Amino acid sequence: MLVEEMRIELPGGAKQPEDLAAELEDDRTGKEYERRAESMPTEQAAALAVEMSNQRKQAAIDAEKTAGELAAAQELKAPVTDR
Repeated sequence: MLVEEMRIELPGGAKQPEDLAAELEDDRTGKEYERRAESMPTEQAAALAVEMSNQRKQAAIDAEKTAGELAAAQELKAPVTDR
């Protein structure tokens, strides 16, 4: 789990689509942070980093919740079959 959280590449491991998407999002967010924090004092830049991090975490939680709700809705729509 730590390897996944830190996004460490292991030897011989092929990049997965979700890894590539995460890298692109990291790059986009990093550039956005640099743009917004460019002329800020250190304390404000740190507060901005925390705010952006919290927003990303909340967006991930919301996306996971939405995906779960969609999966549950699809299950309800699925025809019942006799086994």
